[in-house]
Amino acid sequence: MTDTTTPIDTSIGGLLNKIGVEAVWFEMGRRVQPLGRGEVLAFEAGQSPYPYPLLRKAWLGVLFWSPESRAHPSVWFFKLSLDEQGLIDPAVRDDFIRHVAEQLSRASDEVEGDSMPENPHAFSPSQERLAMFHALASKLLGNPGSRFYANARDYFSGESGFDGWRFLGMQGIADVVARLDEDDNAAHLAAAIENLPIEPLGPLCACLENQVTPVAIARALAARLDTASTADEAATLLRGLSLSVAPGVRDTAVRKLLAGPHARQAEVLAAIVNRVWESLFDESIRVLFLDALADNSLGQELFDEAMFDLSYLPGSRTSLLSSLRDPARSEALSEAVGRWFQRLGV
Repeated sequence: MTDTTTPIDTSIGGLLNKIGVEAVWFEMGRRVQPLGRGEVLAFEAGQSPYPYPLLRKAWLGVLFWSPESRAHPSVWFFKLSLDEQGLIDPAVRDDFIRHVAEQLSRASDEVEGDSMPENPHAFSPSQERLAMFHALASKLLGNPGSRFYANARDYFSGESGFDGWRFLGMQGIADVVARLDEDDNAAHLAAAIENLPIEPLGPLCACLENQVTPVAIARALAARLDTASTADEAATLLRGLSLSVAPGVRDTAVRKLLAGPHARQAEVLAAIVNRVWESLFDESIRVLFLDALADNSLGQELFDEAMFDLSYLPGSRTSLLSSLRDPARSEALSEAVGRWFQRLGV
């Protein structure tokens, strides 16, 4: 790698270019998924809001490698604060670049691996997210699955039943989900979902929420959601449905859930806010959701947090405010909105 005493310009992409590496950016907050080059360029230039803000931050991962180190890439995980419009905060970005440039100027190997020492913008992903990141990165680079992949693949095939879940590794589950187009994994998962114990179902859905899943898997998740006995199970299944290739199946499931006994439970509402927010672009679903949120199991605090988070999602603020100000809204929603506006000083 070349000398990096000063960054080439005021962009992270420019810094990566200067050190002579290829890079792929990942969204790491609401989902784990690669970001398009155009999305990254527009965001860094301050031309577009970050598409997946969470807690008013962009949670990012950058996988990068030099021509001679493709087999052993490096990773940065970092978060950047956003402004009121969801745009990048230039001061935060420049501070991030300054810290990285200083580290690179001291020793290039200090930033290799899965962490960023001495960088205040760094964060450590959860085990679930880290496993999915590594699974997707391995697939992207053309590498085989981890040593846990074969065991997980065999488990979900169902040939030996589903009692052996204790021997599953999170990384193996993530590898199966990242490779739905290999080894009949998609078909095996679709057939297995109905019979899975709740213990492996949770990690599986935590991985599925990051991957575009085929119709068969969506339908299997939706069918099990119809019979979910607890709010936790319902929220888990909803997460797995969130990025389905069949949004109609997902939206129908959300409608039914919001009309059922678990609608006002915090776990379910949080899953909608954080993972299934696209369903809220449908006005009929948005109305059901807001009514449930106004009367949720945790009270006004959850309502305020959800409104704050949703209002920063690109494209959602106008429709959300329209529903909140609808003269025909329920009394419970009117009261919750009034308290939220009061808190905002509106």
